[in-house]
Amino acid sequence: MATFNIYKNPSGAMEAVKRGWSWPGFFFSWIWAFSKGLYFIGASILGGLIICSLFIKEIVFIYIGSSLVGLWLAAEGNELKEKDLIQKGYTKINTLLAETPEGAIASLSNVGTSETTDNDSYCSDCGAPSLPNAKFCSKCGVKFD
Repeated sequence: MATFNIYKNPSGAMEAVKRGWSWPGFFFSWIWAFSKGLYFIGASILGGLIICSLFIKEIVFIYIGSSLVGLWLAAEGNELKEKDLIQKGYTKINTLLAETPEGAIASLSNVGTSETTDNDSYCSDCGAPSLPNAKFCSKCGVKFD
């Protein structure tokens, strides 16, 4: 299970962004950036790789540089995506536990969409964080009183 922040724009479109580390961001840095709509970052990474491969003859330095970029994007990439969504007019409406981003959006029908930023409630059955207005635990499904 992962924690996802759910964002919604005025037209009703929703996006779920995983909080924390991104393994795809680490392994597929520029591809991941393009797939998340972070085109400037993706183009910068790809351009940097192309330029480095033209001028740096020692391949080990390219590997080291790529690894450092991957570490940065894995650690900060999801936050960069959240900032991009906010700039595009999205607002954070919820934080949920789910297996996938699609699952996080689908589980909104169980917990509602009231705005929240922090979470001080926990499921008495499994201990997972829950929202104050939640009707069901998003991890184990137990009904709240």
